[in-house]
Amino acid sequence: MKVTKKQIGITAAIALVLAGGGVTVGVVNHNNTVQAKQVQEQKAREAKIKAERAVEATAIKAIETAEKNPTDQNLKAADEAVAKVTNEKTKEGLLNNIGAIRARVKLENMAKSAVSTFQSDNGNSKKQENAQTAVNNLSSESKALKTDLQNKINASVKAREAAVAKAKADQAAQDKKETDAQTQATQQAQKDNTAQISEPQVTQGSQVPAQDNNTYYSQSQAATGQASAPNYTAPAAQTPAQSNPSNKGGGNAPAGWQSGTDADSLAKQEEAAQNAGTGNANNKQPGAKW
Repeated sequence: MKVTKKQIGITAAIALVLAGGGVTVGVVNHNNTVQAKQVQEQKAREAKIKAERAVEATAIKAIETAEKNPTDQNLKAADEAVAKVTNEKTKEGLLNNIGAIRARVKLENMAKSAVSTFQSDNGNSKKQENAQTAVNNLSSESKALKTDLQNKINASVKAREAAVAKAKADQAAQDKKETDAQTQATQQAQKDNTAQISEPQVTQGSQVPAQDNNTYYSQSQAATGQASAPNYTAPAAQTPAQSNPSNKGGGNAPAGWQSGTDADSLAKQEEAAQNAGTGNANNKQPGAKW
């Protein structure tokens, strides 16, 4: 069978069509492979970002816990959580937050220590000044602690003022007590002196008049009850020579003085008293008439 030119053209066209379809399939397959790879890479990037965000969230939560309760354990946990963050910018910010917490804790500890020191020695003005300065340095983040420490300072100041006032009152009371005691002693001494001056000075051998103006007896005899009723009578009248009171030195009684049964005995007693220097200044003899 003879092939015509027309048949040859048709066959060639079919061949070309078949060849083009193969190329298209190859291109499609290549594109699908590239796209799949891109999807995988995108998923990997998304997973990495998600993991990074989770690490950052864990670090932030640890910092918040340390901020609320800044114990050594919580601060250490915050440090470890921040160390896992890969984003350098984010990591730097988190480290700054931890540094601020540590600085705040340092100021709080200083304030606590200063206030405690002042409480143990509230009379020391320098310690009070240090405590007040430390409390003033606390930030608003330490508001509750700042209020508590300030109340402790105020209480210590009031306690000191109360102690000072009590000491002054006690001293004033003691001074008054001593002054009153001294005043009372002085008044008692004055009373005693007045009583001694007002009392009659009684000495052995002094003479007091008896109920009978003409009869005298010894004070010593009156003290012992022996002269309650003297047994003698008034002496007889004496001559001027016998009654001359020239014996002023405490000498013997006038020679003419005698009367009664006990006159000699009484005269001797009076004479002994006068010779001892305790007689009447004018040496007047009992019963004598001048």
